[in-house]
Amino acid sequence: MQENVTPDVAITCWVTLQILPDLLLEYKLFEFVNIADDLQHIVRETPWYREADNRNLRSINLHSYQGLDRQPGVRNPMKIQPLEVCGVEAIVISKTDVLVLTNTQTAFKKVVISEKDKLPPVGTSVKINARLLELLGFYAIITFKIENKALKGTHEDKLRVTIKKCPEVPGFVFCEFYGIYLDDPENVLEKWYFSKYSNSGLAVALISGAPSLNGKARYYVAEIIDDKKEEEN
Repeated sequence: MQENVTPDVAITCWVTLQILPDLLLEYKLFEFVNIADDLQHIVRETPWYREADNRNLRSINLHSYQGLDRQPGVRNPMKIQPLEVCGVEAIVISKTDVLVLTNTQTAFKKVVISEKDKLPPVGTSVKINARLLELLGFYAIITFKIENKALKGTHEDKLRVTIKKCPEVPGFVFCEFYGIYLDDPENVLEKWYFSKYSNSGLAVALISGAPSLNGKARYYVAEIIDDKKEEEN
């Protein structure tokens, strides 16, 4: 992108954001959209523009400014995702999706054309080979090998997980075992939040969300499994 525009030009672009297990925010450039004509006035406020002081802006090293003026607890590692991954350990969480234990915030999906293409039952441990489909925002599973037929905890074809409240990330709950955050857009947990059990763990069924550019969560609470902890005081 730096080859197409200089540092003194404001642009519009897509960025991806994700909350990491250590509660830091990771963000990276996803796609350039266009030149932001209505935002050019803010360029003069950038630290690299002020330091340039009428010098050639192309000579300014923007990498030295990564992190400048950032809020505490925010970082930008700018990780590059490999085009292919092999032998990756994962847990099946639906007929088309797996949860990769070393990369929980990235979507890994099996493109299903016929019955034979479906993944094994939910909760099965597998090793997968996958290829990045960058435009679609996920890894397509090419092949998989069943590692362990002994299923993890499941409930009606959904993965069973234990969650707890997460005051640091409002609107989400946290599953410590898998290191993932779950959203609750349908307010399934409303009664639990106001019950005497709200400070203890709760068993719920997990479903995965589709990859998106508008910030939708990767994982959701489908339903409460531990019924006694849903009761009100």
